[in-house]
Amino acid sequence: MSDDAKTPAEEPEVIEFTVPEHPAYSDAETFLTELRSLPEGATVALNAEGVAEMTASYVYAVVSLSKTLTAAGGKVLVDRPTAAFIDAFSDLNMFQDLMKMEFRQ
Repeated sequence: MSDDAKTPAEEPEVIEFTVPEHPAYSDAETFLTELRSLPEGATVALNAEGVAEMTASYVYAVVSLSKTLTAAGGKVLVDRPTAAFIDAFSDLNMFQDLMKMEFRQ
């Protein structure tokens, strides 16, 4: 038996973003600009607890983020999503994309 202790795998850094209460097109543009600097395969947490409504542009930005990160081994975490956040995906027939993300309370 070896005396070597197994080192637990390091948890990836979680990069946090807060979704605005009423994200507009300009917020989606800013969000996408910030995402370009993320490392490949990053883990991103979206704080969605204050969302009152979502624009289609922001929903598409979140879906694009999820697909890109997932393809590179990363993931998107959604923290405390409001009904408005979830409904925005359903309204755009993108609920299946939302369900590929990990939810946290």
